[in-house]
Amino acid sequence: MSGITNTGDVNNDGVEDAIECSNNTVNEDYQCTIYISGEKKTKNILQVKNNNECSYFSMSFTKKNELRVECGPRVIYNGYYYRYDDSENNWFLSRYEYILESDSSDDTGNYFTVDSNILMPLKRSLFQDISGKGNRMVSMGYVKEKTYIYDNKYFKTKMYLVKGDKVLILDAKQDPITNKKWYQIYFKGKKDIIDWVNANNIEYLSLPTKFLEFSR
Repeated sequence: MSGITNTGDVNNDGVEDAIECSNNTVNEDYQCTIYISGEKKTKNILQVKNNNECSYFSMSFTKKNELRVECGPRVIYNGYYYRYDDSENNWFLSRYEYILESDSSDDTGNYFTVDSNILMPLKRSLFQDISGKGNRMVSMGYVKEKTYIYDNKYFKTKMYLVKGDKVLILDAKQDPITNKKWYQIYFKGKKDIIDWVNANNIEYLSLPTKFLEFSR
């Protein structure tokens, strides 16, 4: 969204707020500035690298204290909603939506969402998810076979996921000794789970960034 300005009244004070993005360079690196009016006027600068690795990328105000980021290929909608925290002068991820467009009139498409009760306690900052280091945003993925869940010390638990389960990928790490690749995931089932799985067992990422593909 380089060279674009989006406006709105994010704090409902009757004064226009704005997101202004500079013109992109040849490699699509640029910066966006978020201006918020009010008693405490704020100015946040966001560094965007390679158009945030998105075929389509945009930012806009949606309602009071909320900013939406869209990122992904044209047929997939990844919607990231960040809520403004005035006390920390920061935007934190509060909701994620995934929509796969239907291929035909008989196909209803695919939908997946994670709400604020899960995401807000994680305090994922907009400026960590999008920065000059690249795209670190969450992604939806599918489990491709029976996959055991590991705790935060990478000890195997008795819990497992099955083929076709949808998970939200929160983080990615690679063991420096064994080179084994891990995803920290959130699974929404009868019991909410935030733990680790073998990254090789997750496929069809909605946002296949360099970070999540371990090519950074």
